[in-house]
Amino acid sequence: MGTSKAFTFNNVRIVFPKLLKAGPKYGGVGEEYSTVALIPKADAAQIQRFQAVYNELANGEFGTIPGNLRAFMGNDQRAVLKDGDDKYNAAAPEKKGNYEAYRGHMVIQLSKDVADGRIQVIDLDRNDIISVDQAPAGSFAHIVVECSCYKSVKFGPQFSVRPQLVQIVDSSQPIVAVGMDKDTAMSMLPGQQNMQPAQPQPAQNFGAGGVPQQPANPKLDELM
Repeated sequence: MGTSKAFTFNNVRIVFPKLLKAGPKYGGVGEEYSTVALIPKADAAQIQRFQAVYNELANGEFGTIPGNLRAFMGNDQRAVLKDGDDKYNAAAPEKKGNYEAYRGHMVIQLSKDVADGRIQVIDLDRNDIISVDQAPAGSFAHIVVECSCYKSVKFGPQFSVRPQLVQIVDSSQPIVAVGMDKDTAMSMLPGQQNMQPAQPQPAQNFGAGGVPQQPANPKLDELM
């Protein structure tokens, strides 16, 4: 059956939210509601409270913390908390702007399968939020999650964190994803660096049967 306990993340920042409209599962089949939550590294007390729940549930369910249980913190993809600075540093130069908010934070991916119902999203007055404009990326929020420890027949010991409620407390500092500007995109066209003014084209050379003879196609791996 497993053991469960509720936990509340206080004043964390949400990015890449899919709270009101489900999206494809990350690396899986089906759809889910989700968000990434950013916890300041300076908020050691909150991180320690969360780790205490992890330890309590693991020890209560398994009698110890199994070696094959997903780590509470680390660089492994399965870790519950990941280092936001590592994510920022690993991002491609043109993508770093999308992860600027990760710097100085621990990161947790929170998701809920559509089959399990929606994540309730409310404002400070506890009214339901019905528009994505009321909960943009970059909002600060309280997030109530259900933490569970159980043993899967197929995957062994598991620790899950499923969001149940998100209360938006400040949406005044939205984050806009940084897109590629036009000049950068143009510079990535094949032959852009050696581009010459267009020259008049010779008359079409028709072969047998009146079929135009086409030049060889460029290699696909040369097209961006």
